[in-house]
Amino acid sequence: MPLPDLNSILQLAPEELAPQLLATLKEKWPRPGERISLGFIVSNLDRAVGRCVAEAWSLLESGGLIAMDPEDNNIYWYFITRRGEAANTDADVNAALAMTSTRRDAWHPALRTTVYTKYVRGDYDGAALEAITLLEMEVRAAVAGEPKDTAVQLMRAALEPGTGKLTAATETSEEQQALLDLFLGASARFGASSSRSLVPFDADTCREVLGFISFLLRVVDARKPKRAAGSR
Repeated sequence: MPLPDLNSILQLAPEELAPQLLATLKEKWPRPGERISLGFIVSNLDRAVGRCVAEAWSLLESGGLIAMDPEDNNIYWYFITRRGEAANTDADVNAALAMTSTRRDAWHPALRTTVYTKYVRGDYDGAALEAITLLEMEVRAAVAGEPKDTAVQLMRAALEPGTGKLTAATETSEEQQALLDLFLGASARFGASSSRSLVPFDADTCREVLGFISFLLRVVDARKPKRAAGSR
């Protein structure tokens, strides 16, 4: 939707105003790749309202929805990016803003390459599936599992109360069972054999799932046998 009335603009947070600002930019400059200018948007607005619009503009820029035009020496010219052109709803804009605010280094190192790439490209189901596959691979390596072992067999070999190779003797049997349930649940819900594809992930859900799997990967790291110094 286009920009609301001036009084409403003053009441909106930048995150609320940003989707409406992008819609206004597309309305005023409908041809893809056209140069756009904040100055044209705020030139007839009073100072307070103009600054609110500028705050929303900065969010669009940080979210990769608009960018400076590299073909012009005037730093005030921008264009709507491919991501911006593809963002047709408030939810699309908010997903883009959330995506760019996600810190790659907040996730486990195993998730910072191909999983992160899938995430920022919008392949949320693919990112979650690859992440859980990496978790299963890490568990397999930690318990010296066989290639034919299923995910359930691997998780139980690792964390079955009392016998699992990654269980902690300091934990009660209830705590050990709870941790096993987390791993089994993650594998069942997000693994290749689940029916999760019936409800595709959105950006927020995917980010939370990857954060959860990142936590599980760190549990494996903390409990797997440490290599002896000088071993290969």
